[in-house]
Amino acid sequence: MSDFTDEELIEFYKKFDSLKKKFKEDKQYGFDLEADKFFLRVRPLKTQIYGLRVQCYFAYHLDFKLIPNSMDCGDFKTKAGHDIEFKCSFIDEEAQSINVKQIRQWQNLDYYYVFTVDYRDYRNIEYKCYELSKEDMMKECELMNAKPVANVKDKNNFEHASLGFSITLGSDNHRRWEEKYLNKKFNIKEIVNNSLNKIRTQKENEQKIKEQQEYIKQLEEKIKMLEIQEQAQEYEVNLELALCDRDYVNFKTLFKIQTMLGAIFQSNITYNRIISKITSKDLNFKINGTNYKYFLEDNKISNLLTSEEKKKVEEFIFEYRLSD
Repeated sequence: MSDFTDEELIEFYKKFDSLKKKFKEDKQYGFDLEADKFFLRVRPLKTQIYGLRVQCYFAYHLDFKLIPNSMDCGDFKTKAGHDIEFKCSFIDEEAQSINVKQIRQWQNLDYYYVFTVDYRDYRNIEYKCYELSKEDMMKECELMNAKPVANVKDKNNFEHASLGFSITLGSDNHRRWEEKYLNKKFNIKEIVNNSLNKIRTQKENEQKIKEQQEYIKQLEEKIKMLEIQEQAQEYEVNLELALCDRDYVNFKTLFKIQTMLGAIFQSNITYNRIISKITSKDLNFKINGTNYKYFLEDNKISNLLTSEEKKKVEEFIFEYRLSD
């Protein structure tokens, strides 16, 4: 009798395929998660894939610098400047041993971090980190009778082969490792939580700064608009006093101010009121000693006027037959 129905298995494979896709599409998938959540997600991945993801997860939260493979001196550099080779081994009900593989004897590095994830209780995952110097690891390879990971036919090339060995949980070798190499201060849960809190705080501060900058920008725009409105009222009064009590109309100044005032003068309310007051005096006006054609063809002035404004100027000039 089957322990699972077909539908349960189908649903399982769908979720598994979806999980693999997330890891494939996002090289930092799960990095924003707490340790238990992250390691539950990397659990079903292949050894080579989960090893690299866990390594990058460590570097991300420990703020270690990843070392390119071409340099051949470990996986990452610590803040203290030490070159570290990272090894990860998953433990479960079937695989109850620590597997240490791909030990490259020729590499020039400082330490090995052998990290284990114990999945025998998925609701209480346990993590341990064993720290060995390069010298310690070479001695362990001899004690554990390490073998080449790949077949080496030429014995003269043995020293250039990647070695590997396993440590059975509960064995004398395991107890020796627990006593000699276990780094009890290395708490991955605490490290990740502190890192995530730091990242969240940084993002919150960045968001607050962004909001403050936007608020300051809005205030500056509001102050600028208030200043323009205040200036506009002052110009409006001065224009009416200056233009309506003399027989010389400086249209260049009028349109220059009209442009400066933007939205206020674009309505032509002030312009029309001033023109109305001027024309009511029925005087013979001059336009800066030039005729209207030259005035309208002047690019500095003409470019400031809309077609509607140009038409108003022409009508005004024709109506009162302004000339030089």
